[in-house]
Amino acid sequence: KKPRHSTTKIQKIFKKNFYNLFIFLFFMKRLFVAIPLNDNIREHITELSTALKKIDLDGTFVATENLHFTVKFLGNVEEKIIPEICETIEKSLLSIFKFSTEIKNVGVFPSFDQIQTVWIGTKSSELSSLHTKIYTILDHFRPEQQREIVSHLTILRLKSSKGKPQLQTALSNWSQHNFGTLLVDRIILY
Repeated sequence: KKPRHSTTKIQKIFKKNFYNLFIFLFFMKRLFVAIPLNDNIREHITELSTALKKIDLDGTFVATENLHFTVKFLGNVEEKIIPEICETIEKSLLSIFKFSTEIKNVGVFPSFDQIQTVWIGTKSSELSSLHTKIYTILDHFRPEQQREIVSHLTILRLKSSKGKPQLQTALSNWSQHNFGTLLVDRIILY
């Protein structure tokens, strides 16, 4: 049989894909806008994570040092437009003053019967306003449909329902726990 592609055509495809991979790895950054946590809140979250780790679960815990409130995920961004993103955020947030919010309530996505993600949340009109503002000003960098915002930080992603009854019991016990007060005085582009 005759090969579908000549060697030179395969080499061209490889070179093109290698070039795209090189550009992606060296000139693209995976970015998101987020609110960092203070050490006190991290310590309280560690207590919950420690309790949940005693359950035989099939999942991945988010490392304590990586916990944050994501405001907007930007995805893969060309390195050369990062200064423009920073400037856009900085200009738009001049009118927003710092505020505090209670970090409490443990929740799940998509539902308590089919837990895939465990999160800790807050109900704050100021944080919701911040989300909306950031979504609006950064829409041209990463357009997406505005959806209902659930201000949260993910602590656990599950791969299966292993340990589900024990997890549901533990989450019920922690559902109204107060993890502390977060002063929102900055956002960071990670």
